[in-house]
Amino acid sequence: MRISIRKQSRNICWQDPHIPRYMLWLDGKISVGKYDDSGLFTTYWSADNSLRQVSASPWLDENVNALTSDMEVFGKCIEPVSGFYDGGAWFIGVHKLMDGRLAGFFHAESHWPGVSAAYKSIGVTYSSDNGLTWETATTTDVGLDFGMLNKRLQFNGDYYIRKTTDMYTVGETLPDVFGASSPKGNYADMTTKGWEITLTWRDQFTLAEKPFNYEIRGTLSDYISTIYAGKRVGEIWGYVTEGLFKDQADIDSHADQTLIQSSSKRITYPGDVKIKDLNGDHVIDYGNNTVDDHGDKTVIGNALPRYAYSINLSGDWNNFFLSAFFQGVGKQDWYPSSECIFWGQYNRPYNNMPTWHQGNYWTEDNTDAYLPRYAGYNASLKSTPQTRYLQNVAYIRLKNLQFGYTLPQPIVSKAKLQNVRVYISAENLWCWSPLYKHTRDLDVTNIYGSDPDLTDADMSSGLNGNRGSGDGNSYPQMKSVSLGLSVTF
Repeated sequence: MRISIRKQSRNICWQDPHIPRYMLWLDGKISVGKYDDSGLFTTYWSADNSLRQVSASPWLDENVNALTSDMEVFGKCIEPVSGFYDGGAWFIGVHKLMDGRLAGFFHAESHWPGVSAAYKSIGVTYSSDNGLTWETATTTDVGLDFGMLNKRLQFNGDYYIRKTTDMYTVGETLPDVFGASSPKGNYADMTTKGWEITLTWRDQFTLAEKPFNYEIRGTLSDYISTIYAGKRVGEIWGYVTEGLFKDQADIDSHADQTLIQSSSKRITYPGDVKIKDLNGDHVIDYGNNTVDDHGDKTVIGNALPRYAYSINLSGDWNNFFLSAFFQGVGKQDWYPSSECIFWGQYNRPYNNMPTWHQGNYWTEDNTDAYLPRYAGYNASLKSTPQTRYLQNVAYIRLKNLQFGYTLPQPIVSKAKLQNVRVYISAENLWCWSPLYKHTRDLDVTNIYGSDPDLTDADMSSGLNGNRGSGDGNSYPQMKSVSLGLSVTF
C-alpha cells in the first residue's frame, strides 16, 4: 500500500492579476475585447509601424509601460500603422477607481482611407478585486496494488481527495445598475473525491497443442466535485415533466404554466409539455432563479461523465494475434441546446425535420408520442430543460480492433530482421448509447467533447458546454480500416 500527500500552488493570471487585458483588431474597424485570464489570445498590433500577428502573448503587459497595479493611471500611445490609417494615435489606458474597480478604455482619433468620419473613443468597464491571492490545491492519495494466483490476477487502485481553496472565479451576481459584470476574486473552494481501479487477468491454455496466451484488462474511474456549499459541479437544473396535456380539461385543472412558452401567444394547447408544480403554488415558474429561490426548478441531472471505463482484450496463438479495445462512459446526462439539430423544426419552422421526428410527435391520433405537438419556436422544449427530454448519453464504443500475423522467426532471421508483422486495424467500428433509441443524428461520443481524443469542449457552463465543440456541432468520429506492416531491424 502507498500513501502520498501532495500540495501545490499555481498562479491565477498571466502576470499581475489586477490588470485587465484587452485586444483590438485592425481589420477595417475598431473593436475592443478582453483577454481571458490566461492571456492566450491572438491579436494584431504594431510597435514598429508594421502590422504583425502575435499569438499567445499578453501584449498589453509588454507595451503599456510595464504596468503595475499600484499605478493610479497608466497608458501609452502606440505609433500609427504605416499606410493603415491617417494621423491620430492609439491610446490604451486603465484607471484605478476609488472603490477598487479598474476602468479600462481604448481611445482612437483617426481617419481611415476612404472614410470621412473620425473614429471616437470606446470605453470599457472592468471590475476587479483588490485582495487576489494564489489558488492552493492539496491532494491526498491512497493506493493499493497487489497480485495473486501466481500473478495471473493483478489489482491497482487509488482513492484521492483534492481540495482547491481560494479559487479565482466570478463573485455573487450584482444588480444591473452596477454597470459591469460581477468582479472575479478568490471566492470559492472546491473538493473533488474520486477513485480509479485497474483489474488485469493474464493466463494461457493449450489449443491444438499450442499455447494460447490471453489478457483481459479493465479500468473504471469516477469522481465528484463539490463547490459552493456542497453543490456539485455540472448540475443541470430544470423542471420535472409529468407528460403531455391530453385535452383542454387537463390544461384547466393544472397549475398555470404561461411562463413555459409553447406558442407565440403563450397559450397552452393539448399536446404541450406538462410541468410538475413542485412547490405547490399553482404557478409554474423559476422564482428568482437562484439556489435559495428556484421555484419549480430542481436538479434533474449532471453534465459530467461518471464511471469512465475501458476494456482491453488481447490474445495470441501460433503467431496470430488479436486485440480489441472498448471505451465508454457509464453515466452522463445531456440536454440539447436551443440550436441543436435534435430539435429540428421545434426550434425554427424552416429547419430540417429529422426523420426520427416523423410519426413520433403528438397528435389527437397519436397521444402516446415521445415529442409534443409540432410547433416552431417552441421555447417549452429548446429553452426549458426538463426530465422528459433529458438525454442519457452514456455509451460504449469499440475504439480499436486489430488482427495480424507475426512471421516465424526462422524466416525473419534469414532476412537479417528481428521482427515482421502484418496486420489489419479498424477504428470506431461500433458504438451504442441509450440516446440512439431516439436518434443517431448525433455522435454521442462528442456531444460534450468528453472523449479525450476529440475536442476540448468547455464544460464550465455545465448544461451545454462549448457549442463549438460537441452538441451536434462537431464532426462525428470517423470509421477507418487500415492495413499495416511493421518491420523491426
